[in-house]
Amino acid sequence: MRTRSSTVPSGSAKEPSPTRRKGKKPVVKKGSERTNTESQTAVPSETPDGHYLIVRGRLWRKTNPNLSASDRERFVKLLMDARRGVKMALKASDQRGLKRAREQVQEAKEGLGERGPVWWDAEKEGGVWDRYLWKNTPYSSNSL
Repeated sequence: MRTRSSTVPSGSAKEPSPTRRKGKKPVVKKGSERTNTESQTAVPSETPDGHYLIVRGRLWRKTNPNLSASDRERFVKLLMDARRGVKMALKASDQRGLKRAREQVQEAKEGLGERGPVWWDAEKEGGVWDRYLWKNTPYSSNSL
């Protein structure tokens, strides 16, 4: 890991910009909203109904807020253990272990409500928009 040299003055041309990621479009953060500098379209950080997070313009289902604290903690622990299992299986080139670990990730995500059946009444509350781009959903027009 490189450390910043004390000889490079702060703000110099060699210092990377905190809002610019290599190969990515620059993102300007303003309060709780993100603005894409190309289109200047404000994208909120979550949907008004609280069902989705919006990350880089894509909807990702949030954890079920109706879970008890102990259930949520248990599923998060299972998820972290499973993700470590994926990492170890990849490192060891263990295909069986990788499959098993990914199944455990899926189970934990379903337990948290982030995958599988939705935790809200989809018919009454606007449907299911998992992984859609925000701009291609009813959320972008604030019709929900």
